[in-house]
Amino acid sequence: MLLVGEGQLKRSIEKKVKSLGLTKKVRFLGVREDIPNLLHAMDLFLFPSLFEGLPVVLVEAQAAGVQCLVSNSITKESDITGSLGFMSLKESPEKWTQKILSMSYKHSENIDLMTKKGYDTTANAKWLADFYTQYHPENQTLAGGF
Repeated sequence: MLLVGEGQLKRSIEKKVKSLGLTKKVRFLGVREDIPNLLHAMDLFLFPSLFEGLPVVLVEAQAAGVQCLVSNSITKESDITGSLGFMSLKESPEKWTQKILSMSYKHSENIDLMTKKGYDTTANAKWLADFYTQYHPENQTLAGGF
């Protein structure tokens, strides 16, 4: 299990992992810059968050094609590919486990779908540069790289 990022619950999770004898099975990776590589290495992405709007990491996970199971507190708009699984945090650990074990660990090819839905940095950067130069033509040289 890979746990990526930092948060106020990290110490209590580390203690729990140690008390369960799982220190060789769980890796605490901290804040990272190589998230796309990690996502491609994952079989499944779990996101049991309490409070989120549109998490960027879910956009990245879907772009990487990894199957995702997220808490139902996450906005439904985050389901860009139509493949997110939503589940209540009020469900038992056993139900979460059953759901996880029933999911496919096969990655999908989502790049074309993500692009069609407007999640393409190159296209968005060009749109923003064109928009900016339309209203501020004196700064056209700033947008010339697109």
